[in-house]
Amino acid sequence: MKMIKIFQPLQILACICIFHAAINGQTIGTLQLEEDALNGYTFFSPFSGKKAWMVNNCGEIINVWDREYLPGLSAYFLDNGQMMRTYKPGAVGPFNSASNSGGLELVDWNNNTIW
Repeated sequence: MKMIKIFQPLQILACICIFHAAINGQTIGTLQLEEDALNGYTFFSPFSGKKAWMVNNCGEIINVWDREYLPGLSAYFLDNGQMMRTYKPGAVGPFNSASNSGGLELVDWNNNTIW
């Protein structure tokens, strides 16, 4: 009986600690925002996926471009709100290295291909 009386408060304390960590722990977005960080947005196109992202300084998603092909080695967000990026079409023929072919596309804000 004595062990149960001691164990119950420990269980309650553990639950409170876990709940507190869960509601206060940040799991997405910017983990640290320094005073000297530049105001604006971050645009990136990870090499391992077909999407390009724009996020603000709080890590909130501003826009996502979901494309048909994997990216090449560069992507740019232009002043007119369009994205220009290189891409890698599927390998054709016996040469399937990263440098065998590629394309260039211009995409509007709504993910429509301009060219």
